[in-house]
Amino acid sequence: MQLKIENLTRNFNGQKALDNLSISLTNVTSLVLIGPSGSGKTTLLRVLAGLETPDAGTIRINQRPLLFDEASLHSHRKRIGVVFQGYNLFPHLSAEENIVLPLTKVHGLTREEAMARAHTLLSRFALTGHKDKKPAQLSGGQQQRIALCRTAALKPEVMLLDEPTSALDPEFTTEVLDLVHGLQKEGIELIMVTHEMGFAASAADHVIFMDQGRILANGRPEEIFKNNPNTRINAFISKVLKY
Repeated sequence: MQLKIENLTRNFNGQKALDNLSISLTNVTSLVLIGPSGSGKTTLLRVLAGLETPDAGTIRINQRPLLFDEASLHSHRKRIGVVFQGYNLFPHLSAEENIVLPLTKVHGLTREEAMARAHTLLSRFALTGHKDKKPAQLSGGQQQRIALCRTAALKPEVMLLDEPTSALDPEFTTEVLDLVHGLQKEGIELIMVTHEMGFAASAADHVIFMDQGRILANGRPEEIFKNNPNTRINAFISKVLKY
């Protein structure tokens, strides 16, 4: 994945959620955004997804400019998979149908093609036994795993994940993180916001630390998590990993 951001700014009610942010990355397959609450991580992810329009700045993902007119966004969203907090599954549909419906209605696959793709993912990630259950019959971890499979079924160029383990207990967190590792092995490129520092250190090949809408540091996980000279970053990581 190639990502180039120049002078990106996004204001909300006079407050800068993104403050003249710039970065250029190449050959990154798993990018993780970390930092304190309110640092701009989710705003950046939403801009990259085409769900927020920046006030200024430019973005290129895999050498394509991200433009914010309606036609360009429609094309962009077909290449980007998004899983935000809250699973957003259709409550009246089974797990299997939650995966199949976007493939047929949005991406134009035949029902047979969509079913085959759904069955492959459900089997690969040990979810076949839950395929006929509706979301209310699934645990939080199972719902999030179905949401991840639904997005993976679209075969996105890049998948964006915002706190995929938010509000899950440790057992379900492990289930979801195992699935994310599985998606990496499938060759899907990821940009992810997470508060799971251990997972960030193991799953990322590049980490960005954000604070107050700016990038304070970026680099390989060992450069961010070990012997980092920035006292602000060290204080945050030490506090998060204290217990």
